[in-house]
Amino acid sequence: MKKTLLAAAAAAALALAAFLLLTRQGVEFSGDRIANEDRFLLRFDVLNTRESGTLTLEAGAELRVSWEITGGSVDVAVGRAGEEPIYQAMNRGKGDGADFTLTIPESGEYTLSVSGKNAKGQIEFKKAQPE
Repeated sequence: MKKTLLAAAAAAALALAAFLLLTRQGVEFSGDRIANEDRFLLRFDVLNTRESGTLTLEAGAELRVSWEITGGSVDVAVGRAGEEPIYQAMNRGKGDGADFTLTIPESGEYTLSVSGKNAKGQIEFKKAQPE
């Protein structure tokens, strides 16, 4: 009787683990997204898609970029539509982190793009406040 109960419990645990793994694979985005005129922030438990935001930036302005990836991998790009990105980082994975400032070369609308593959972590783009 005990062996039967133990086997049933083990089978149920295995079925639950398989279900959770399979449902996570089908999820494109699970997390928080904040986008306004000053910042674009993603906190994600699952990122299996491309998320993007836009900021209008003036030439000479500074854009603060920071991220921490705790699982999977992400690609990050900052640029104006139809032009080469002013910044690009590919295949950043677990344990990768960054905290830096970009100086904007030309005024315009910049697209901030993050693509993930089973990614977990957060990334923030924020207009630097003038001193």
